[in-house]
Amino acid sequence: MDNEKSSSWINFKWISSGILVCFALSILSYISGIGIIGGFLGFGLMGMIIGYASPGNAVKEAGIAAFIVASIGFIINNLLLSLFGVGVVIAMFYGIAALFLAVIGGYIGEKI
Repeated sequence: MDNEKSSSWINFKWISSGILVCFALSILSYISGIGIIGGFLGFGLMGMIIGYASPGNAVKEAGIAAFIVASIGFIINNLLLSLFGVGVVIAMFYGIAALFLAVIGGYIGEKI
Protein backbone atom coordinates (compact mmCIF):
# COMPACT_ATOMS: atom_id res chain seq x y z
CA MET A 1 0.00 0.00 0.00
CA ASP A 2 1.02 3.58 -0.50
CA ASN A 3 1.74 4.84 3.00
CA GLU A 4 2.29 8.42 1.93
CA LYS A 5 -0.23 10.33 4.01
CA SER A 6 -2.14 13.27 2.59
CA SER A 7 -3.11 16.38 4.47
CA SER A 8 -6.85 15.95 3.82
CA TRP A 9 -8.95 15.59 6.92
CA ILE A 10 -11.07 12.55 6.08
CA ASN A 11 -11.96 10.36 3.14
CA PHE A 12 -15.52 8.99 3.12
CA LYS A 13 -14.44 6.06 0.95
CA TRP A 14 -12.35 4.72 3.81
CA ILE A 15 -15.06 5.44 6.37
CA SER A 16 -17.62 3.47 4.36
CA SER A 17 -15.09 0.69 3.75
CA GLY A 18 -14.39 0.54 7.47
CA ILE A 19 -18.09 0.30 8.23
CA LEU A 20 -18.49 -2.62 5.82
CA VAL A 21 -15.39 -4.41 7.15
CA CYS A 22 -16.48 -3.96 10.76
CA PHE A 23 -20.02 -5.20 10.09
CA ALA A 24 -18.63 -8.21 8.20
CA LEU A 25 -16.22 -9.07 11.03
CA SER A 26 -18.98 -8.63 13.62
CA ILE A 27 -21.27 -10.98 11.70
CA LEU A 28 -18.46 -13.53 11.36
CA SER A 29 -17.76 -13.35 15.09
CA TYR A 30 -21.45 -13.86 15.83
CA ILE A 31 -21.69 -16.83 13.46
CA SER A 32 -18.49 -18.40 14.83
CA GLY A 33 -19.75 -18.03 18.40
CA ILE A 34 -17.01 -15.81 19.79
CA GLY A 35 -19.45 -12.92 20.24
CA ILE A 36 -18.28 -9.74 21.95
CA ILE A 37 -14.58 -10.67 21.85
CA GLY A 38 -14.79 -11.03 18.08
CA GLY A 39 -16.68 -7.75 17.89
CA PHE A 40 -13.90 -5.94 19.72
CA LEU A 41 -11.29 -7.60 17.50
CA GLY A 42 -13.31 -6.48 14.49
CA PHE A 43 -13.14 -2.84 15.58
CA GLY A 44 -9.40 -3.07 16.15
CA LEU A 45 -8.77 -4.79 12.83
CA MET A 46 -10.98 -2.30 11.03
CA GLY A 47 -8.91 0.52 12.51
CA MET A 48 -5.64 -1.14 11.50
CA ILE A 49 -6.86 -1.75 7.93
CA ILE A 50 -7.94 1.88 7.57
CA GLY A 51 -4.73 3.09 9.21
CA TYR A 52 -2.56 1.08 6.86
CA ALA A 53 -4.44 1.66 3.62
CA SER A 54 -5.88 5.16 3.92
CA PRO A 55 -3.80 8.09 2.69
CA GLY A 56 -5.81 10.50 4.85
CA ASN A 57 -6.04 10.93 8.60
CA ALA A 58 -6.76 7.29 9.43
CA VAL A 59 -7.23 7.77 13.16
CA LYS A 60 -10.15 10.12 12.55
CA GLU A 61 -11.55 7.93 9.76
CA ALA A 62 -11.41 4.83 11.95
CA GLY A 63 -13.02 6.72 14.82
CA ILE A 64 -15.86 7.99 12.65
CA ALA A 65 -16.45 4.52 11.17
CA ALA A 66 -16.43 2.98 14.65
CA PHE A 67 -18.85 5.60 15.94
CA ILE A 68 -21.26 4.88 13.09
CA VAL A 69 -21.04 1.10 13.52
CA ALA A 70 -21.37 1.33 17.31
CA SER A 71 -24.33 3.72 16.98
CA ILE A 72 -26.16 1.44 14.55
CA GLY A 73 -25.33 -1.55 16.72
CA PHE A 74 -26.53 0.30 19.81
CA ILE A 75 -29.85 1.14 18.19
CA ILE A 76 -30.37 -2.43 16.95
CA ASN A 77 -29.07 -4.22 20.03
CA ASN A 78 -30.61 -1.89 22.58
CA LEU A 79 -33.91 -3.65 22.13
CA LEU A 80 -32.29 -7.07 22.54
CA LEU A 81 -30.14 -6.00 25.48
CA SER A 82 -33.14 -4.51 27.22
CA LEU A 83 -35.16 -7.66 26.59
CA PHE A 84 -32.44 -9.83 28.12
CA GLY A 85 -31.97 -7.48 31.08
CA VAL A 86 -28.37 -6.49 30.34
CA GLY A 87 -29.19 -2.81 30.15
CA VAL A 88 -28.11 0.32 28.44
CA VAL A 89 -24.95 0.83 30.53
CA ILE A 90 -23.35 -2.31 29.11
CA ALA A 91 -24.32 -1.28 25.59
CA MET A 92 -22.74 2.16 26.13
CA PHE A 93 -19.58 0.55 27.51
CA TYR A 94 -19.37 -1.62 24.40
CA GLY A 95 -19.69 1.44 22.16
CA ILE A 96 -17.01 3.37 24.05
CA ALA A 97 -14.65 0.39 24.05
CA ALA A 98 -15.25 -0.16 20.33
CA LEU A 99 -14.46 3.47 19.54
CA PHE A 100 -11.27 3.28 21.61
CA LEU A 101 -10.14 0.06 19.90
CA ALA A 102 -10.83 1.45 16.42
CA VAL A 103 -8.86 4.62 17.10
CA ILE A 104 -5.94 2.63 18.54
CA GLY A 105 -6.12 0.31 15.52
CA GLY A 106 -6.06 3.31 13.20
CA TYR A 107 -3.02 4.70 15.00
CA ILE A 108 -1.21 1.35 14.79
CA GLY A 109 -2.15 0.98 11.12
CA GLU A 110 -0.71 4.42 10.33
CA LYS A 111 2.58 3.47 11.97
CA ILE A 112 2.95 0.16 10.08
